[in-house]
Amino acid sequence: MTQSDADLVFLPWVQRGASAALLQPDTNGADLPGLTTATASVEVNSARTASTPVTVLGPGHVTGLDRRQIVRMDPAPGATAFESNFFPLVELDEPALPWLFTPASASADGHLRPWLCLVVVRQQDGVRLDPPPTGGLAVLRIGAPAKAGDELPDLADGWAWAHGQLTAKTTDDLTGILASDPVRSVSRLLCPRVLRPDSSYVACVVPTFELGRKAGLGQEVSGIDESRLEPAWTPGASTVELPVYHSWTFTTGAGGDFQSLALLLRARPLPDGIGEMEIDVGESGLLSGVPPRTTLPLHGALQPVGTTPRGWSDPGLEAMWEQALTPVLNAPAQVTAEEDPLLAPPLYGAAQAGLESIEPTQTARWFEQLNLSPANRAVAHLGAQVVQQRQDELMASAWDQAAELRRVNQLLRQAQLGERVASSLHARHLERMDPQTGLQVLAPAQARMLRTSTALAEQFAGTGLTAAAFSTALRRVARPRGGLNRRLRRVSPTPIKPTTSLLVQLQPVKVMGRIVAGGRDTGPVTLERVAAGFGFDVTWGEATDAEVRATPQRAFFQVVPMGQPVPMGSGPGDPGVPGSPGVDPTGSLVLSDSAAAALFRDAAAENLARFNPPRPIEGPSQLPDGSLDAVFAEFVARTAPQVTFADRSRAAFTIPGADRQDDAALDRVELSPYFPQPMVEALSEIAQGHVLPGLDLVPPNTVVALETNTTFVQSYLVGLNTEMGRELLWRDYPADLRSTYFDRFWNASSAPGRAPDIDRIDSWGSRSLGVAADDEDFVLLVRSELLRRYPDAIIYATKGSEERHPIFTGGFAPEVRFFGFDIDAADIDDWHIVIQEHPSAPRFGIEVGTDTGGRTHLAPAGPDAALTARAVRQLPVRISIPATVLMRSE
Repeated sequence: MTQSDADLVFLPWVQRGASAALLQPDTNGADLPGLTTATASVEVNSARTASTPVTVLGPGHVTGLDRRQIVRMDPAPGATAFESNFFPLVELDEPALPWLFTPASASADGHLRPWLCLVVVRQQDGVRLDPPPTGGLAVLRIGAPAKAGDELPDLADGWAWAHGQLTAKTTDDLTGILASDPVRSVSRLLCPRVLRPDSSYVACVVPTFELGRKAGLGQEVSGIDESRLEPAWTPGASTVELPVYHSWTFTTGAGGDFQSLALLLRARPLPDGIGEMEIDVGESGLLSGVPPRTTLPLHGALQPVGTTPRGWSDPGLEAMWEQALTPVLNAPAQVTAEEDPLLAPPLYGAAQAGLESIEPTQTARWFEQLNLSPANRAVAHLGAQVVQQRQDELMASAWDQAAELRRVNQLLRQAQLGERVASSLHARHLERMDPQTGLQVLAPAQARMLRTSTALAEQFAGTGLTAAAFSTALRRVARPRGGLNRRLRRVSPTPIKPTTSLLVQLQPVKVMGRIVAGGRDTGPVTLERVAAGFGFDVTWGEATDAEVRATPQRAFFQVVPMGQPVPMGSGPGDPGVPGSPGVDPTGSLVLSDSAAAALFRDAAAENLARFNPPRPIEGPSQLPDGSLDAVFAEFVARTAPQVTFADRSRAAFTIPGADRQDDAALDRVELSPYFPQPMVEALSEIAQGHVLPGLDLVPPNTVVALETNTTFVQSYLVGLNTEMGRELLWRDYPADLRSTYFDRFWNASSAPGRAPDIDRIDSWGSRSLGVAADDEDFVLLVRSELLRRYPDAIIYATKGSEERHPIFTGGFAPEVRFFGFDIDAADIDDWHIVIQEHPSAPRFGIEVGTDTGGRTHLAPAGPDAALTARAVRQLPVRISIPATVLMRSE
């Protein structure tokens, strides 16, 4: 009998080999013999020749278990939070192993006791797992005050808690899969123990028969013992000693599994005060006239969906504050070089903005919005605090990034010297050369330059010159100051024309011009040239099948062997000779092909139709005559030392930041360090309440809809970058203070490739602080024991067939997690949030809250082991929460 669940088929038992030939059905009692025999026979050519009884090994022959047979344990060894409503299990590689040494076959109702089982015993006084003696097995001892009958399952139900499993469908050839595809089959032992929460247990694989118990303990097994199949223990036993084939320990967690904890989640309305806190600006020390105990709201990095930022309740107080703060912030910019420096509050982002002072009229610019707002300055100061507290580790990381900086700058200085010398030589010699001479000089570098530029290769091909024009031999012969030219000048009575114009003479246009002008009889043999040699006026265009068929009839055409005279018949003007070719019996002239002419015409026409088929007449192609001067000018530009040295430096050094142009490629490197880590974690360490103010007001088992606060994120990161620049300057680090060292706030490790949370600060220009604040990301916050117990749970958003997974995640100890999605918080209504248990190998147990009647072990849940396995299997759980439920305010 088999039972299927999805693509898993559970088998109540599996027997193969000698055990499959046993005929005595299992009675589930002690009346069976503990040792049995079978008949083995030999067949030759389908004829049975001999039979003999053989003894089949039984449980009394087993003294150990190969540990390689253990392929999976649940819970894993050492687990500390196993669900108390689940059943511990162990999986074995061989699907027939649990019944291999059972001396019986299955009963009519599909029951077959395994020879080993899994027991789970609570660690307590009276329970010991003694180490194995030399060459033996470990021993599980249960004695007072513990009771063996309470700690061990009833062996009468042992048939129900061992089963086989195939990855297949019931319509597949299960026998064939068992025989040929071992990776798709396992056997499994379950222990139906009712576990207590927060308790420690030891799980052991032990024998189920007395024969196996004695053999495992090293005791003598007599013939009397082998005559009966006694169980290894009885339900009423108070003490017991069992050999242990395999064991491990684990601890259960608090009550509840994934399903029960997930069902506790509720979307509750947010209490007042979530997402913002009050800051006191009345005691700032400024002579602003702002009354004491004047407060402003400071919004956190996360805030309720649809939050409208609040500011000053009285615009007049805001104006008074800004008028008092502006001169204080601008005072350092008014100090001259002869005066002592002035200590003043920092201007956050000044280096990146390229500004030294506040302009009160620029009310829409981020620089003023950040530095004049008490709330935004407070957030930026949080970033400065992070750098101040982590300055040593941040600087250590910066110097690690600049480990090769000194050596790189030394090599760049050497490259600058080389570039200056090469530029002088390039200008004095190569740039002044005649283009054709210069192309010959640059011939060794020609192939490399043509490979790196398709446009240059096409321009060079337009000259029509081949590689032979730049061969070593030709260059040696043609050099103007070469030995050949010098000797010719000495012996020639007339001036020798210089070879500087050799290349242009090799261009196809010049070569063809000389051939035409010289009138030499060169070129391929053509039909026209052959015909002209014989005095015939025949052109290639006439030698076609159509022309042959259209020629006049040849009444006197004949074909005779070579060397014989051609007979001449009467011509078209001499009728009257009956029997002559072209003359009928009456003597009249007939203008039609002779038999030979007709055959020749057909043969010639068919031959020409294949040999010279009709083709469109193409005009003569344009001979390439590209300008050598233009090609040389491009070669000169590409070999300019400013270009070549810059390319070489870029290939030799990997310098972070934007690519440096040719004119700056050899400049001294001011390496700006980069820190890719998410800085929300650093903020949580010093001021967790600023990530989500009022978090302690969120009750347990709650899911909350939130959104990001871009203004907060940008203010915080500007503060980080400003303080980091000041620290780098103080530590004499060669960095560009305009750089953006930190650009990530959220932990986006779950979404590799996601863009940073801010772009380069020096590119912000005159835009407002909080750009993209109208398109804040939706964030799901979960406060529950669920995600602490199941950190690998899968959470995603779905709309129809579309799925979106979190682009950033985070959390707060001990049980708060949040998940950000690339979904506009204003458009979340059409989405559902899915919380799903991570799929895993099959697990078994009972529902939380099931009444077990005070028993320590459960009874079978089905009529056989396969149906029992299906009944107690726990499928992965998934819950879906409509976003509209999260958005309710009541």
